[in-house]
Amino acid sequence: MKTKKTIKIDEFKKELNRFLLESSCNPEGRRMVSCFAEKFLMDTNNYKGFGFYKHNVTGKDSDQLTGYDDRVLNDDETRIFYF
Repeated sequence: MKTKKTIKIDEFKKELNRFLLESSCNPEGRRMVSCFAEKFLMDTNNYKGFGFYKHNVTGKDSDQLTGYDDRVLNDDETRIFYF
């Protein structure tokens, strides 16, 4: 019998979030990845919502931290991260 291969949800979300922030693919590609990921997270009861990467008001790199203004990163609403 084959053994099951698993991935930790936190590792999946870490890679997913990195892709959605750094990807050079078009917004439609990021939407497709997000739809697939959300279904996977919901089906496994691991969906905890998402947020938008924001512009940093101090000019530092984007992150999920406080101190960011309300503008979505590069005005691109597909630049999201999952909790």
